[in-house]
Amino acid sequence: MNKTGVHYTPEYIADFVVEKVGKYLVTKEPTILEPCLGEGVFIKSLRANLGENVAPIIDAVEICKETCEISRKMFDSRLLKRITNIDFLRFNTKKKYDLIIGNPPYVNKKYMTNEQINACAHLAGLVSSRPSKNITLKNLWTAFIVKSCSMLSDNGIVAFVLPSDIAHVNHAKPIKDHLKKIFSRIELYELNDFVFDDAEQNAIIMIAVKRPGEAGLGVFHSNVYVKNSRVSERKIRLLNNLSPNKWTNYGLSRIEGDLLKRVNNELYQVKEFCNSYAGIVTAANDYFILNEEELDKHGLRKYAVPIIQKAAYVNGSVAFGKREWEVLRKSNSPCFLLDFSKGSNRSAKAKKYLSLGIENKVHDRYKCKAREEWCNVPNINTAEGFFFKRCHLYPKLIMNNADICVTDTAYSVYMNNGYNLRSLIYSFYNSFSLVYSEILGRKYAGGVLELTPSEFRNIPLPYVEINGSDFTEFKNKFSGKDNISKFISDNNKLILRDGLGLDSVDVRRIHGIYQKIISRRLNN
Repeated sequence: MNKTGVHYTPEYIADFVVEKVGKYLVTKEPTILEPCLGEGVFIKSLRANLGENVAPIIDAVEICKETCEISRKMFDSRLLKRITNIDFLRFNTKKKYDLIIGNPPYVNKKYMTNEQINACAHLAGLVSSRPSKNITLKNLWTAFIVKSCSMLSDNGIVAFVLPSDIAHVNHAKPIKDHLKKIFSRIELYELNDFVFDDAEQNAIIMIAVKRPGEAGLGVFHSNVYVKNSRVSERKIRLLNNLSPNKWTNYGLSRIEGDLLKRVNNELYQVKEFCNSYAGIVTAANDYFILNEEELDKHGLRKYAVPIIQKAAYVNGSVAFGKREWEVLRKSNSPCFLLDFSKGSNRSAKAKKYLSLGIENKVHDRYKCKAREEWCNVPNINTAEGFFFKRCHLYPKLIMNNADICVTDTAYSVYMNNGYNLRSLIYSFYNSFSLVYSEILGRKYAGGVLELTPSEFRNIPLPYVEINGSDFTEFKNKFSGKDNISKFISDNNKLILRDGLGLDSVDVRRIHGIYQKIISRRLNN
């Protein structure tokens, strides 16, 4: 995603939004605001699609002076009444709008100006006035939503193109709670394609409608398919509230959603069986993690600690042992972490390498500067197992039989008293737990799934105890699998049917849900 947060909206998307919004406008002269005018695509669409009987009164805000001048020449003043050249977060008016429409910028807090950060802090007070809530607006699009909500008329509508975070991630929960207090109806249209080339995730169209005197909230979800610049829509369905902090239906029917919720109510979560913590943060993997050739070139073997840098190094297995480590080492992959905290007398070659780091300004990186000594990577230790936070075909929960470390691409797993890692791994690979991995996690470009530490800990798990020989058999079958879906289907009989006691019909139905939800992530 680019640092400016600007992603220009295709005309066919703007037309789709205006078409959906039109049915909710209750006046023939609606007051409309476009808070991030850009190329004016929404203004053009409003002019073309609202109909001859509707005469909108449109204001616009645009931070770029040159863009404002172009738009003043492009649009008739009878259509676009006022263009204000200002950051929307600084825009003030007593006017109330019937519709606020647009595609707000996606700018992470670390790229905001100090003025924008202060404005976000002020707007956070509209979301929650309780200091204990500690609400933070971490992206400009969240601030645009909050400010827009405060500028609506009694029948007002917000129609925004947003990142899919609004529906899928837990940290957007305060924004969703805020919207639920204001709007009686929220429609979500999730785009199946990455319509913004430089964005890392799908977009969602959100249309939120106020209706005075109407109690309750209806959240509706629809899949929108884009092909050859044309939009088609699947039927809107009522939200399946499988995850209380997320707004999405996962493409499931009500019967499927009810089955998942029923089984979920019978299970403990992963956090009952283990603790998990983020892996090692080096702040500069390319400097602190070397391959064997580089290690010997710089004469740093005495400082080397074996480490797994990424999930690709453990493909196709549920255990990583000394033999796998030797394969990794001999492939000359970067798998040695430099631990300069060992001893106070560093060698001349170590001092030379540290000088090279200073020359390349590694010591100025944020996390390095926060250390007592910039080159001492903290929390270097091993764990019983690893859970890699990002995956493609399926999540990876691995037993650490090589006594090695892992970077923060994974979470270190430590078992609670009374449970063992081999049983946790064996029990994890069933359709139900994998479905909830999808429900709790978030999707990135290319069909990548990511789970935060809390999302991993909250996965429901039908724990089944096994012994060492059972795990060896399981491990060998897992390594020799041709198809992960077939393997999971076979393991369901042992975990869901025999272990949990579900009947065969429900087991098959859960596996069907697993296949559907995985296909949706990988193919959308």
